[in-house]
Amino acid sequence: MYRKILVAFDGSPESRLAVDECSHLMQVSGREIHLVCVLHDPSPYLLAGEFVSSVGVMVFDVNQNSLIAMLVPNQMRSRVAGVMRFFNYGVRPIGALLGGLLGGWIGLRPTMWISVVGSLLGVLFLLASPTPGLREETIEVPA
Repeated sequence: MYRKILVAFDGSPESRLAVDECSHLMQVSGREIHLVCVLHDPSPYLLAGEFVSSVGVMVFDVNQNSLIAMLVPNQMRSRVAGVMRFFNYGVRPIGALLGGLLGGWIGLRPTMWISVVGSLLGVLFLLASPTPGLREETIEVPA
């Protein structure tokens, strides 16, 4: 009959019933189920906040890589990159799990707002650091 089933979930009672029905169908038939979360009637402020935080991540990555290239000695760069990737990619599954739990507990829209505010607040620690004023670095080359 069907090999794959696609279910859209928007947090409504009807979509919860559809997910439950497809879950039962998956257990009985062993079919693959793919879940898509839909945010109906998105707020323009929410979309703008997600866009700004995404641009902020891009700007952060460019600046971070520039600073690493400028300040970290060549023989240490691979270790520094490994540690950074471990912490950057290592916490993503934890964030996804917490986001899913929070979305199920308080709803999708409040969870998205918490995500936007949290992303934008992540920049505040940079404002108190010397990083915004950093323009050039004099690098001393050993003789």
